[in-house]
Amino acid sequence: MKTWRVRLFVCAAISLIATFHAAAQIGNRQINNNSVNNNNGPRLQIDRAVYGYNGKGNDVTNRVRSQIRNNRVEMEVNNDTMGGDPNKGNKKNLKVVYTYGGKQRTKFVNEKDWLRIP
Repeated sequence: MKTWRVRLFVCAAISLIATFHAAAQIGNRQINNNSVNNNNGPRLQIDRAVYGYNGKGNDVTNRVRSQIRNNRVEMEVNNDTMGGDPNKGNKKNLKVVYTYGGKQRTKFVNEKDWLRIP
């Protein structure tokens, strides 16, 4: 009878360890998807992004970060992709401050053009 209980306990422990390991792997993948290149190449990090006119506009940092795929960002800049029109009637631009390969850079993209980093 004792052998049966020991075997049951060991099986439950192994199952629990496997579940924690799988959860950790999924968590690491989700964290790395936003800023790290899984190929150990240069890392892309979006530090700040503002969409607007004449220095006034909306903080769209998280929108731009969410578009990182394979350590790159490629997206059209317009009122729809930026979450609305912060300055009606004015031509807007997107200012992105980002770090790539350890160097901080700034990129400006006019409304209706494409943001491509790097």
